[in-house]
Amino acid sequence: MRCLSFIIILNAVINLSAQSPHEKNLLYDCSYCHKASSWNVEPDSIRFKHNESEFKLTGQHKLIDCIDCHKPVYTYGDSSGEIKSLVFIGEKSECINCHKDIHQNTLSSNCETCHTTKTWAINNINLLHQDIRFPISGAHLSADCSQCHTQIKNLRFEILNTDCYSCHKNDFLSAKSPNHTAAGFSTECQDCHSVTDIQWSGKSINHDFFPLASGHNLPNCFSCHQQTTFSGLSSDCVSCHLNDFNSAINPDHNSLALAHDCQNCHTLNPLWQPAEFPVHNNFYILAGAHNIIRNDCASCHSGNYSSTPASCYGCHQQEYETAADPPHKGAGLSTDCITCHNQNEWSPALFDHDQPFFPIFSGSHQGVWGKCFDCHTSNNNYNVFTCLSCHEHNAVSMLEVHFGFNGYVYESNACYSCHPHGEAEGAFNHSETNFPLTGAHVSLNCMQCHGDGFTGASTECSSCHQNDFLNTISPNHNAIGIPVTCIDCHSTTAWIPSSFDHSETEFPLIGAHFSADCISCHSGAATGLKSDCISCHSTDFAAAPDHPQNYPKNCELCHNSVAWNHIEFNHQSTSFPLTGVHQQTLCGDCHLSGFAGTPNQCANCHQQEYNTSVNPDHTALQLPSDCASCHEVNENWEPADFPVHDNYYQLIGAHAEIRDDCFSCHNGNYNSTPNTCYGCHQAEYNSALNPPHLSIFFPRQCDQCHSQTAWTPAAFNHDAQYFPIFSGRHRDEWNECSDCHTNPNNFNVFSCVGCHEHNRNEMEDKHRDVSGYVYNSQNCFNCHPDGRRAILIKQMKVLQ
Repeated sequence: MRCLSFIIILNAVINLSAQSPHEKNLLYDCSYCHKASSWNVEPDSIRFKHNESEFKLTGQHKLIDCIDCHKPVYTYGDSSGEIKSLVFIGEKSECINCHKDIHQNTLSSNCETCHTTKTWAINNINLLHQDIRFPISGAHLSADCSQCHTQIKNLRFEILNTDCYSCHKNDFLSAKSPNHTAAGFSTECQDCHSVTDIQWSGKSINHDFFPLASGHNLPNCFSCHQQTTFSGLSSDCVSCHLNDFNSAINPDHNSLALAHDCQNCHTLNPLWQPAEFPVHNNFYILAGAHNIIRNDCASCHSGNYSSTPASCYGCHQQEYETAADPPHKGAGLSTDCITCHNQNEWSPALFDHDQPFFPIFSGSHQGVWGKCFDCHTSNNNYNVFTCLSCHEHNAVSMLEVHFGFNGYVYESNACYSCHPHGEAEGAFNHSETNFPLTGAHVSLNCMQCHGDGFTGASTECSSCHQNDFLNTISPNHNAIGIPVTCIDCHSTTAWIPSSFDHSETEFPLIGAHFSADCISCHSGAATGLKSDCISCHSTDFAAAPDHPQNYPKNCELCHNSVAWNHIEFNHQSTSFPLTGVHQQTLCGDCHLSGFAGTPNQCANCHQQEYNTSVNPDHTALQLPSDCASCHEVNENWEPADFPVHDNYYQLIGAHAEIRDDCFSCHNGNYNSTPNTCYGCHQAEYNSALNPPHLSIFFPRQCDQCHSQTAWTPAAFNHDAQYFPIFSGRHRDEWNECSDCHTNPNNFNVFSCVGCHEHNRNEMEDKHRDVSGYVYNSQNCFNCHPDGRRAILIKQMKVLQ
């Protein structure tokens, strides 16, 4: 071993110094490694058991020399040289302490995670991957490591994102069926794909938000989704099945106005079957026995849901026709089954003979009959009955009893007609019915009207006079659709003359209508006709050349029944009365898109004039677009007011009085009018003579002296700014400015000595002791700025 030579050196050192060459804390006896006969260390002589230490030797560690791990770092020696010895205590057991990190700190420093002491080679990569943050499965099992770990050639394994998109971004962007980008798909690939799959199939899509069960378990996604997008589909059945709804004919869903909520009736089973119909009561109420079989649809519909009858007889015709006691069909009983039967069961049936027909269970006829055929002698027609065969009547005696009764006939129907309750008292009196006999009806025989029986006879004229109605030709009642309510025009006295008065209808005949032939309006219909003009005159309307598109069809707004060409539309009664130039404007100029909803704001029609106005520029000044606030409806928009003038220049005083005389200030130019007094009143300024403003350079801020009410009197504050002439001793001592200002071209020049009764000698005497006294006006003003003597005295005292 390589350590033998090192041991020999150690042996020599120990012999020289009698000290241990190892660290002080090594407590093992020398004999654990050395022989008594020699310090030489041989493998078979080492008694130290490394596997009993904290670091057991396994794999390749069994084959290496001690010095490969226990480095000579302890120095021992003298001046003749230094010797390095091995250190056995305190050596770290982590792999990284002996082995260089070839992965450059991109993996854990715990080498045993991947490697063993037998070999550095790794043959269980997939298994190792299961214990880290990205266990590999599916197609990843066959992937080359370098496809993800791009620096593997440098043995670097940087931390990678575990989300699919970070590696498969190009796959996402290049996907065409469907186009993931165009469809706005999530980049969470696992929403649709599975990492355990070998291919990219979308069979792992979690479709729980819309379970694909039964009929929705379709073989192809594109049965519902488009090739380009999988988003935006509604979960409402009708969003996919509207065509099925519209084409349904058994029953016809559209004609029945069924709800679009398909799930109300259908399940997800293919072919929409079986189907329930919870809204059946909206069309036909299922009660009693019908409700018991409500889920057995075929028992009533027999597979046909579009033309199932809604009446009892429609379904139960066979029961009606085969009924023998009584024979419903032969007896002519009503087909309105509900009058006797109910929906719970057919029998027992309730037939109220007494109330609707004739009292046989009460009154005089109670208990005097045994079978139906006692009165109803024809089993095939229960409308046939007899009174005469049962009672002890004879024609002669009955004629005497009924002498004077209009229309009396010795006949069973006549008996019933007058004695509907079977009693002698309260016999029938036609005048007490809802059809009293009047006019020509009084002399008629009963059978002329009641030939088919005395019960149920109609009171309508047409029931007897239908042929008269059909054969009438002047006018032809049938051709023009005159209603069969004869009483509207005729009386019971005679058909002619008729008494129909059109003026009492909702459409009195006036103007040209009065002479019109009936059939020109009543072409096949006399009732239900509309009274609006357009219903008859649509052809005239369409042919009118001056009716623009969307012209209103309320003809009466402009026309009357006298003549079409007499047009008279009262625009003043509308919300936009016509004034000014609007009175000469053509209708079509304003009503471009019809007459309803036409705006009535100026700007709606005149926005172009507003935008193009330049004097003034309305847009630049941001003037209100409510044109009526300034303009009238006169031609060229003139005259115009400007009520918002104060927003730009306040008009007060004399300006307010001429606010409607715009030209006096603007001279026709509204864009560059000055807004200062001098800008407008320069001529007055220049021509002013008392004082001459221009020559004496008066300030041009006119409002310092003048007001907007009037130029004169001017409010020039001479007293406070210059010299008191309206107060003090000089008040009322002058008349004109020139009394003091002797130079009309320069008001800075003034005179004091020319006004007062002064003389130079006297003034010099008075001012003898005043230092710097000079006899001139400027000196006077300097000493007497207020024009008072007291000022001079005070100054003199100060000088003393």
